[in-house]
Amino acid sequence: DLHPQITRKATACLRAMEGGNPSLDLTVYLFDRVVPRIPSDTRPLSKVARIRNMMIEEGGAASRYDYTLWLDSDIIEYPPDLPTRLIERNPDGITAPLVLIEEPGPL
Repeated sequence: DLHPQITRKATACLRAMEGGNPSLDLTVYLFDRVVPRIPSDTRPLSKVARIRNMMIEEGGAASRYDYTLWLDSDIIEYPPDLPTRLIERNPDGITAPLVLIEEPGPL
């Protein structure tokens, strides 16, 4: 579980994002359920990939939207118009670095 202050800050940033992108059809989907690890989670990011796939399926993002922006729970400060800025800079798709905090190993 996240510290309550982090949860409040992250939620406030997400809510600000909803109004900070008037030119976009934007839906903020907050996934806050605990998902247990399963035997097929053999790679460091297997569980993360599984959860993100669940979010896309449950939220209908695959058929409704052109873009998906993932913000992990430890990202708690960003401008409310972040999606608009990213799309303006790269309209063909948003790219970002992947930072691995887990032990090194093959993905």
